[in-house]
Amino acid sequence: MENNRKYERFEDFGRIECFDICPFPGTLNDISQTGMKVTFNSFVTIEMEEEYKVTVRIPKCYFSAIELVVTPVWAYEHNGTYQIGFSILHSAGATYLAEYLRNLQHEKEAELEDTEIFA
Repeated sequence: MENNRKYERFEDFGRIECFDICPFPGTLNDISQTGMKVTFNSFVTIEMEEEYKVTVRIPKCYFSAIELVVTPVWAYEHNGTYQIGFSILHSAGATYLAEYLRNLQHEKEAELEDTEIFA
């Protein structure tokens, strides 16, 4: 499948809290400047046309939490596990997210340079 995304997605691990969707935190699977994929391991209540405030907690991030406003783009359920793709809307936390993603990009570029040195 061809990836036509404008912004690079980074596989990352974190916790997503949104009690309007699920009483338990979800797990961040990947994230970009404009979207993210989240897995919830229990029942979710979601309206596809709604906007939700979510709290993103990523262990590698030096911000304790990033508050974002998101809207669901797609949702998929399989055996009681729910994966949801969110579009990130304009929100104050987007600035912090952009800085975090720049750091991830720099780490990735440094790893590639190290790989090229040893290749």
